[in-house]
This record gives sequence, C-alpha cells and structure tokens, in this order.
Amino acid sequence: QVLQDLQQHCPQDNADDRVRKCRGWHPRGGYNPNAVLGSDDVQTIRFMRYFGRTPKEICTSTGFPKGAVDSVFYNKSWKHLPDDYQARTT
Repeated sequence: QVLQDLQQHCPQDNADDRVRKCRGWHPRGGYNPNAVLGSDDVQTIRFMRYFGRTPKEICTSTGFPKGAVDSVFYNKSWKHLPDDYQARTT
C-alpha cells in the first residue's frame, strides 16, 4: 500500500496534490480561525501607532488584548496586510 503512494511527480503535481489534500496551507490573518483581530482592527492599531499612541494606550482605548496589539505594533504578525501608515514618515 505505502509503495503505491510513492511516485515521482513534478513540482506542480506535488503542489496540486498538497492543495487537493488540504496540506501545507496555513490560514493568515482573518482566515485563521484563532484570529483575535480582524483586518480593520489591525489598521486601527497601525493608525494609532502612526499618531504616536503606545501599545498600552491602544489596549486601553480599544479593548484589544495586549499580546495581539504588541504583535501588530512591532510587526510580528499581519505582515501580509499592507501598512498604509508606515510609508508616511514626517
């Protein structure tokens, strides 16, 4: 049985097989079922960071968990989402 599954394929065949069997794909951002924040929340945190708010101030005013705010604030998570406020430096 095992030897029947072992076949040589080109990289595209392997990629198609991975998608077909739902392997190797990790949902990002709001597609992750464990996500605490949504993309709008992330933009809110970035907006507040741009205008000088600290992570503690952001947590207090929004009610978002500190770990989630810190991850966005220090660019540890949600890196796939464009940061509209990072490019605007004065």
